[in-house]
Amino acid sequence: MKEIKVFRFLYSFLLLAATCVLYSCSGISGSFNNEVHEYFDVMTNTAVIEKHEISVSTQKGAGGQLCVSSADGPVSINYYLRNPKNFIFTKGESLIYGLEDSYVETVSEADGVLVSQSLEDPSIIVVEYSTAFLREREGGFHPITEIINIRHPYSLEDFGTYSFPLYCNSAPPLIFGSVCLADNDNKAVLFMKLPNPDVLKSIHKDLAFLRIDGRPFSIESLSSPGTVSFTGGTDLHVSATPVVDPSNGDVTYNGQTYHRFAGNAVFSPGTSGSSGTTLFYETGEILSVEKSYVIELIDLMGFTSAVEINASAEQIGEVSYEDTNAATLEYVDSLSATHPGTLSGNMIYGEYGNAYLVLVPPPDHPDAVLAYRVYRNTEATGNFITSGYVNGKQSIVIPCSTIPNEPQTYIVKAYAHKNLFMDSGESTCTVTTKPFVYSGNGEIGVADNIFVKANGKLPSETVLAPLTLTKASNVTINLAAYPEGGTTPITEGVTWSWNLLLSGQPSNRADPSSGNSSAVSFDASSCSTTETYQLKVVANYAGNSKIFLFNVSFTD
Repeated sequence: MKEIKVFRFLYSFLLLAATCVLYSCSGISGSFNNEVHEYFDVMTNTAVIEKHEISVSTQKGAGGQLCVSSADGPVSINYYLRNPKNFIFTKGESLIYGLEDSYVETVSEADGVLVSQSLEDPSIIVVEYSTAFLREREGGFHPITEIINIRHPYSLEDFGTYSFPLYCNSAPPLIFGSVCLADNDNKAVLFMKLPNPDVLKSIHKDLAFLRIDGRPFSIESLSSPGTVSFTGGTDLHVSATPVVDPSNGDVTYNGQTYHRFAGNAVFSPGTSGSSGTTLFYETGEILSVEKSYVIELIDLMGFTSAVEINASAEQIGEVSYEDTNAATLEYVDSLSATHPGTLSGNMIYGEYGNAYLVLVPPPDHPDAVLAYRVYRNTEATGNFITSGYVNGKQSIVIPCSTIPNEPQTYIVKAYAHKNLFMDSGESTCTVTTKPFVYSGNGEIGVADNIFVKANGKLPSETVLAPLTLTKASNVTINLAAYPEGGTTPITEGVTWSWNLLLSGQPSNRADPSSGNSSAVSFDASSCSTTETYQLKVVANYAGNSKIFLFNVSFTD
């Protein structure tokens, strides 16, 4: 009997414990299910900015400030969203933005900051800072941090805010035209020129120090036009242009004459632009072949530029110019001699407001740094647009009108720099830019009223039915230009260039992949039969260019 009571007690206890466990698990399960439901609801019915990507390279100041350069302007930043519902946000309602700076409390598109949601991909919000906006905030004195708040397009439920600290500051320009000469006691004296005043006034008003071989000289002012004063010693002299004897390279200043060191370059007051400000520094050291000197400019954020000159430096050659198709442009060298080019009228074509000019270093120094300035119409302070540097042969952006048949003229001045060599003289290239006008698979515009057919087909006819060609070692496509509304081809005055593209890039399967004839001929033996190519045709006629895009496919 006692055993039965014990059993009943144990049974009751276990039943109670099991009931508690079941109720407890049910509670845990309910809580877990609620949390999972809330998580998936947030992840699928809301949007949030998760990361960003800046279109240009950045630098950090001495205080850790992340900076972009106005020389890279305009600068765009992509903000990437988790946006599973593909919400479209309305500016001012569900897309709210502004600068995190009391200096500018609100920003409109008129201020040079454009904020938009990508039409192609609603998971991207794009912020674009214009060059003018960045130029005003050079030096890092004010942040350009953009605060972006997104909300539900209908209920306006707040999805959150995203921002990251950002400033604008460009690295200082290079001291240029530096050369090492000797005084009457054979002691080294460094001659150099300050950067162009347009560059200093427009971009680099925040210079703080000039440093020569580790010795700093405080910069007191950057007055217009390029007048600079220093503190820190009496052996650094700021002068008007000294007198140079062209027969032997001797420099005379303030009653003293400074001589070339054996085999080194001649100091040229006009080298690399006319800043009007020459510096020379008395090192107090006996000049020797092995000696070199480092000259730096430092701004308030700690950004630094440096050049190194050698006691027996030789001068390197000057910059020349090409378009992106490797046609040479006419230019004038530092001695006012004209170098002819092959590109008619130095005309380069652009799109979306930009054209591209290629700076070419001297042949024996392909790794030289090429410093450039760009002006509109004439080299005048008010026409200064931008300046910058490229390493080796590279293209730079030149503005281009977006209005058909509206050419614009620009002056480009550039010189070559390489440490332990003397900078080249400054060459000048006058460029005319003009917009392409598209026709065919892409956007359509008005031009000189011509259209082009490839193998008798218009570009629009190849959108759904590509030109179909049999793979062979010799494939030919015939191009013909016609006047608008006409049926007789234009036989004179049309020049051609073409590229066979795959995924927007020149195909490496066709040989050649480009040419300049109305008969497009290439080896298609290695071309794919599963991909669609594009034949990009540029027809030049009556001073204008039109682009035509034809889809092309291949069969065995």
